[in-house]
Amino acid sequence: MPSKRATAALLLLACVLAAGCTRKLRQENEALWAENEKLQKALDQARKEQDTLRQSVAARDADMAALPDLQQKLKDAEKQVADLTSARDALEKELTASQTAAKDVKAELAKLKGALEGPGADVSLRGGLVTITLTDDVQFGFAKATLTDRSKSTLRRIARVLNDRYADALIRVDGHTDNVPIKKDASKDRWADNWGLGADRSLAVLRYLVSDCDIKPERVYATTFGEVRSLATNSTAEGRARNRRVEIVILPPKRAAP
Repeated sequence: MPSKRATAALLLLACVLAAGCTRKLRQENEALWAENEKLQKALDQARKEQDTLRQSVAARDADMAALPDLQQKLKDAEKQVADLTSARDALEKELTASQTAAKDVKAELAKLKGALEGPGADVSLRGGLVTITLTDDVQFGFAKATLTDRSKSTLRRIARVLNDRYADALIRVDGHTDNVPIKKDASKDRWADNWGLGADRSLAVLRYLVSDCDIKPERVYATTFGEVRSLATNSTAEGRARNRRVEIVILPPKRAAP
């Protein structure tokens, strides 16, 4: 039988070995826990990345779903741009044509003024129409609708230009007056108001153009505006004189009467 000393030695050796094994096991256990924590963190990160990827895929899918609508909107926008470009080009052409026409009209107006040079007639452009104004001092006597000799001479000069330069144009003769009421005398029996006086004056000019100046009757018609289309104030003698007038307006061929 072993001695007590030998037994004690064996027990001591067993304890040493047991302590060593326990320490090693503890170290291995700690290493396993550390590895497990590391793996858990890696797993959490992987899950976050998976969620981010899923969100990206969902956003991409949403973008893909909206793509046809976006493509249609792009097509619509491109069409709008094309339409606007076409409209701009058309406006530029129209502007160029208008500027050219304006230059032509100004040139024609200058020629007409030269051809009509003389007393009793003023030439202007109103509303795009050439207008020849017979001034009051050569047309009629006060509150009269009978042409004077001076006005007849002026009308013959105008008629030659109308027949030479505007043979196909229509001619409108407008009668205008000031706002002085028709007096209660012999003229009152003839005209109820300035409308009637304006009408008779425009008709007097029309009749003379047709009967004595070779203007074809189908080319000309008369209107009256009475006192309602004033050129100047009626509060002065000069203004009233400007308003008492007959205008010869040159219209494009086949233009309807107002």
